[in-house]
Amino acid sequence: MSTEGELHVVVGTGPLGLAVVRCLAEAGERVRAVNRSGRAELPEGVELVAANASDGSSLSRALEDGAVLYHCANTLYHTWPKTLPRS
Repeated sequence: MSTEGELHVVVGTGPLGLAVVRCLAEAGERVRAVNRSGRAELPEGVELVAANASDGSSLSRALEDGAVLYHCANTLYHTWPKTLPRS
């Protein structure tokens, strides 16, 4: 399956998310980064959207038109049942 020209959405802009964003941007992919604050230092051309990964409707809007999702959001392990949606 080719994803050429399709939108890659990276949820989370911590160390892992930023590394994924940079790799995708360097490869010439269309990239949208998603985090709660809507602020991050990203490569030129990367779209940034504010959304809360624990809020399904907020996250759904941020994922709109995306072809590939990279789940790089992180919370403390013991908070996962409360902070990360099941589906």
